[in-house]
Amino acid sequence: MVHPPAPAFDGVTSTGRHVVLAPGVRIEPLVRQWAAWLMTLDPVNAALHLAGHQRPLLESFLRHPGRHAAAARDRRTASGPFAHLGIGQTDSVRRWLDHVEDAEAGTLAVGEALLGLLNHPDRPVNAVLSGAIERVTQPQSGGNGHSVRLLRTVLRRSIEPGTESVAVWPAGTRPHFLNTPRLVNDDRLLQVSAALRSDRLDAVLRLRYTPAPLDAALETLGLDRTDDHASLAALLRPIDEPAAPRERSTDQTGVDFLGHCSVLIREGRTALLADPITPPAADPVGLPPRLDAVLISHGHPDHLVAEALLALRDRIGLALVPATRSDSFADPSLRDCLLRLGIRNVVELQPYEQVTVKSAVVTALPFQGEHGGLDIGGKATWHVRTPSTALMLAADCACREPEAFDGVGDEFGAVDLLMTAMEPRGAPARWLYGPLVAPSSPPSRLDGADADAVLRLAAAVGARRLAVYGCDGPPGTGHLFGRPAPRTEEEQPGDTGEHEMDRLRRLAAARNLPVLTLDAPRRITRRPGDR
Repeated sequence: MVHPPAPAFDGVTSTGRHVVLAPGVRIEPLVRQWAAWLMTLDPVNAALHLAGHQRPLLESFLRHPGRHAAAARDRRTASGPFAHLGIGQTDSVRRWLDHVEDAEAGTLAVGEALLGLLNHPDRPVNAVLSGAIERVTQPQSGGNGHSVRLLRTVLRRSIEPGTESVAVWPAGTRPHFLNTPRLVNDDRLLQVSAALRSDRLDAVLRLRYTPAPLDAALETLGLDRTDDHASLAALLRPIDEPAAPRERSTDQTGVDFLGHCSVLIREGRTALLADPITPPAADPVGLPPRLDAVLISHGHPDHLVAEALLALRDRIGLALVPATRSDSFADPSLRDCLLRLGIRNVVELQPYEQVTVKSAVVTALPFQGEHGGLDIGGKATWHVRTPSTALMLAADCACREPEAFDGVGDEFGAVDLLMTAMEPRGAPARWLYGPLVAPSSPPSRLDGADADAVLRLAAAVGARRLAVYGCDGPPGTGHLFGRPAPRTEEEQPGDTGEHEMDRLRRLAAARNLPVLTLDAPRRITRRPGDR
């Protein structure tokens, strides 16, 4: 492994030493050696992604490795369809492709058939999809319009879910999750072959906090004492004496912003965490040892962050996710993905359904926009009411029809603080969703809210204050962000920065509506209801 400079690791091989994972080490879950996210965790969408994105990208790399390497080094194209791999890794890429063609031929055939159906929906259905596709007449079209329904439970029976493992990354940057597989012999990382719900992975995760004898830690990671000294120093930190776990107070009240759209809400002994984005070792405030509920707003990889959820799974009492339309190609079950990550208790909510979590009442509300016009139901904004306050966590919602939120304050509690992101000009939908967006489809974008949409939502729910999230993620999450360089006028980004923020402040001031800008992790309020 090649690593950035590491702290001294004197005496690492001494008998009796205990170690933990070094600061900054990240444990990234993988499926088929690609980063786990919604479209690779769901077996059906993973088959489509395999045929329509992963295989073509790596075949392109084999044809033009130099072009890919150059594009990956250029920040303007680093998150585009260019594998961040060295020319010396062509043999590893060929082995990966050969394995897919051989061992996963059935899954690949299903993916190719789904790709053909998406690109040519009027053609006869491929035989490999028999019994898993249903054509439905749309009554609003006078019987002339048809759509295709996907029967996921049928199709899953003929698909391999994909080999699971984890990449253990030393501190530092890593290539974008969409364009670069985490190959076994990649010297930037250590790959550990462990199912996502396995005792071995539990042992790897425990190494973050619980010191283990050196030999036990090495065995867990698949290393030995003969491995390169720098490799060990980049991954492990020696501990002279196993320290007792540090207990954090579980009786606090406040709201903490953790970065991007991640928010920790504490009310006495109740703790809720929305859209966790960093593992607990990297959070700036110190997460409590028990999270009564985690709230996931939608399945985009900067909100349903598999790495963070994996790291937190032993703390999570309940996960709340929006219900999906499982028969839509673009709407795999968020619940199933969290279950695959080892989170045991996951509940789906439809809009306006609610759950009581100790002293908090959580209500799912509609989420409009930001998904490029795709048929996606798995998205929700959250209304959280506690004895001291009511918050609305709007994430990337672009409020286009405020009538959907009429009466929210009266029915569920006046909103003391509306927390929302603002990104009026999002990335092209095809950049994220790839094969789900047919080449013949009109251009679409993942546009979020502008100042007008934020104020429409604030007025609809009667918000007393606004807090606007920053679009960038906290340190260590750069591989989840970025967008490809624009190639056409349609793809040119609009002004999503200070100009739009200034406009929001001016418009909000005219309404006597305070606005807080969240550009770094911080405590928002001592008591959420305080003004």
